[in-house]
Amino acid sequence: MRSIRVVLSWLFIFSLAASPCIASASLQKLRLQMTNDQITLHADLTPLRLILAELAAHGIEIQADPRINPTVSIHLEKTPLTQGLPTLLRPVNHVVTWKKDADRGFLPLTIQIFAPGLQYRMEPLNRSHMFHTTHHPTTGALVLADELLVQKKDTVSEALFLSQIRSIGGRTLGKIDATGLYQISFPPEQNLEALLTTVAKLEPVASTEPHFAYIMHPSPLLADASLQTKGESTSLNTSTSHSIAVLDSGLAPEALSLPWIAATYDAIQPYSQIQDPSGHGTQMAQLASGAISPLGATNDGQLTAPVIAIRVFDQNGVTSNFSIIQALNFAMANNAKVISMSWGGSAKSEFLDQALQKANANNLILVAAAGNEATGESIYPAAYENVIGVGALEPDGTPWESSNFGPFVEVQASGFAPFFKKGEETPMLFAGTSISTAYIAHTIASFLDTHPKASLQEVRTMLQKSF
Repeated sequence: MRSIRVVLSWLFIFSLAASPCIASASLQKLRLQMTNDQITLHADLTPLRLILAELAAHGIEIQADPRINPTVSIHLEKTPLTQGLPTLLRPVNHVVTWKKDADRGFLPLTIQIFAPGLQYRMEPLNRSHMFHTTHHPTTGALVLADELLVQKKDTVSEALFLSQIRSIGGRTLGKIDATGLYQISFPPEQNLEALLTTVAKLEPVASTEPHFAYIMHPSPLLADASLQTKGESTSLNTSTSHSIAVLDSGLAPEALSLPWIAATYDAIQPYSQIQDPSGHGTQMAQLASGAISPLGATNDGQLTAPVIAIRVFDQNGVTSNFSIIQALNFAMANNAKVISMSWGGSAKSEFLDQALQKANANNLILVAAAGNEATGESIYPAAYENVIGVGALEPDGTPWESSNFGPFVEVQASGFAPFFKKGEETPMLFAGTSISTAYIAHTIASFLDTHPKASLQEVRTMLQKSF
C-alpha cells in the first residue's frame, strides 16, 4: 500500500471577520455515505465543516482552518471519491492525500483546508467538541442527533428519574440543577417522534422536547462598498457598570487583557480557556463594548460597557439549547444586565423560552438578531415575547435589503461595520443583523447607566424614540 499526495488549489476569497446570518428554514438534511471508493452526498446550504465532520467519522484525517466554513449545496450519487471530493472542495483552497488500496482503488487519507500561505491556522477537526446534527422528520428543524432535553418533575427523586431514563436506553450528558433539565442521549437511529412519545409517558418526566440546534453562517464581505466613514473607537476612560453578555463564538485569547472584558466562559469546553474559532464573537464583543461603532451610528454620551464573552458555538458554528441555557445561567450569576444574541433559527423551543423568561424576570434585557434573509418569517430567539428583535439598516439609515422583517422586529440600526485583519491597514466592510444587534445591546447598557431601574417596556420605548 502506498500514499499519493495530490494538491488541488482553487481561488478562495477569505476573511477572518465573518458575520453570521441566521440559518435558513430551507436548510435540507445532510446525507453522506461512503462505500468502497464511492461517495453519496446530498446537502443544501450546509456549512462545509458539518460535512467535514461526517467525513472524519469515516476515518479521514481532517485539518482545517476553522475560519473557512462556506455553505455548500451539492448532490452526488455513488460518485467515485476521486471525482466527488474535488467537487465538494472546489470552493476552498485544499490538499488531499490519497492512499492506493489493492481492492478498492484510491481512498482519501487526509484533507487539509487553508487559505494560501496560512497553513499554520489549520486545526485538527476534534469531534469530541462538535455537535452532531440532523433534522426533525416532520418540521425540518435542526436538532442534535439522538438527543432530547428532558425536565424532571419536582416531586420525584433524581434516582427514580434516572432509573427510568436508563430503562429505555437513555444516558445523561448534562444537567442544570436549578430547573431539573437534563441533556439525554439515546441509541442511534431511533424515530424521534416515537422517542418523544415514549419519554413523555414516563412518570418522573415533566416535559421533553427535541434538542434544538442553531447554525451560524458567514455574511458576505462587501468588498466593493465605499468606506466613507471609519468606525471610531469609543473606548473612553469611564465605563458603564452594566455588563453585556455576548453569547457567540467566543473570544480570541489576545483579547482577554482588554480592559472592558469583565468575564469569560466557554460553554462548549467549560474547563478550557475561552477561544474563538471563527473570530465573530470577538468582533461582536468589540461592538457591544463600544470599542467599535457601526457606520452611521452615533455614540454621543455613551460609555464603554463591560463585556462577558461566552462561547456557545462549536468550531463548526453550531450551538444547542443546553449550551445556550448554561450560558444564560452564567450571565445571570455574573450580574449581566444585557444579553446579546446574534444568531437564531426557525424552531420555537419551550425550554429556551422559559430560560429567557427567567433571565428577563431577573432584570436582564435580551436582544437578538432578526436574520440576514428577508423572508418575513419569525426567527428565534428574536421572536420570543421577552426578546427585542433587531434588524439592520444601511449606513445612511435606509433599510438593508437582506435584513429580515416582520412584527417581531422591534428596532433597526446600522448593520455595517469595518474590521481590520491582522497586519493590514485597510479595513474590510461587513454587514449583518448581528452587527446591529451588538450595537443595540451597547445602546441599552448606556441607557441603563442613567436609568438603572428601567423596565423592559421602558427600554423598548427608548429604542422606539431613538431609532
